[in-house]
Amino acid sequence: MIAAGCEVRGRFVRKWRKNLTTPFDLLEVNLRFLNKKKKKFLYGENCKIDSDVHNSVIGNNCSLKNCEIEDSLILDDVEIKNSKIKGSVINYKSRLSGMEVIDEIV
Repeated sequence: MIAAGCEVRGRFVRKWRKNLTTPFDLLEVNLRFLNKKKKKFLYGENCKIDSDVHNSVIGNNCSLKNCEIEDSLILDDVEIKNSKIKGSVINYKSRLSGMEVIDEIV
């Protein structure tokens, strides 16, 4: 993430620690936060969401149209159309159309 020019910050977490080594670690931390807040999903600024989204975190400037998104982390500037995403991390500036992505990093 640092190599891509993204801002990376640390957070103090009480009673629970997680070493962020893989993108799936980042997914786990985000889903735990989401569950703690008792929210169905969270999304960033300037998002267009015309999809079913459950238990997922969506970054800034994302467009989701006619999709099913579940248990996933969608990073910033992503466009997804006519796709099913489950248990996955979708990387910055990705463009997906007509895909089924399950337990993957894209």
